[in-house]
Amino acid sequence: MVVDDSSVCFINVHLAAGQRHVRQRNSDIAAILEERSVFPQSEALDESLAYVGGGDGSMVLDHEIVFVSPLPPYSSTPSDNVCSQLNGDMNYRIDQRRDVVVSHVRSNDYHGLAQHDQLNKEMKLNAGFRLRAFVEGPLAFPPTYKYDRRSNEYDTSEKRRCPAWCDRVLWRARDPQRVAQLHYARYEVDVSDHRPISAGFRMTVKSVVHDARAAALREVQGAWAEHEKELLESVRAFYVAHLVI
Repeated sequence: MVVDDSSVCFINVHLAAGQRHVRQRNSDIAAILEERSVFPQSEALDESLAYVGGGDGSMVLDHEIVFVSPLPPYSSTPSDNVCSQLNGDMNYRIDQRRDVVVSHVRSNDYHGLAQHDQLNKEMKLNAGFRLRAFVEGPLAFPPTYKYDRRSNEYDTSEKRRCPAWCDRVLWRARDPQRVAQLHYARYEVDVSDHRPISAGFRMTVKSVVHDARAAALREVQGAWAEHEKELLESVRAFYVAHLVI
């Protein structure tokens, strides 16, 4: 979407599942961010001012502000200048034994546990990771996966899956100071094997004064024409002085 003269993109994803499938998840997100013609190309001059990097709005990273979150958001009530979402499954896991993770959760040691989170490790150690330029709020809540349905107990099936922060919201802005995170939290809804989360943001969007911009553009173009003329005269004088022409 374009708000005033700023472009905003919301990407909902469900990445590859499985404890060990980090590379597949990385490939999924790379394919999403690098895919051409995800959206219709903008043909409006006014909208072209909203995009960055010379883009036309057809790719995800053409947008000034990008939010990446898992699965379609639940409905929510928006407030002025606030974006709010409830989300699902990005599928990055925690590289620790189940009993160790559960022990960290019981002692509320989320900071220590987050150091073993696959997404955090990819952001820190993988120079080619396509989400490395994105930002995430602090993980100050327990892992949101995998629960027994209608229960507060992590997976007690024969698979006894390790708890993980599968449910995440990340964001990226050309100017990070234009986005402020208001909250990042989970909710105790037990109808699924995940606990839902939400993230709220306040964004500052830009509005171009088009008449003033057009006048400034004409002024710059005129100044460049004069400077170009001076450069050409200087080059010609150089070649004449050295008997080249």
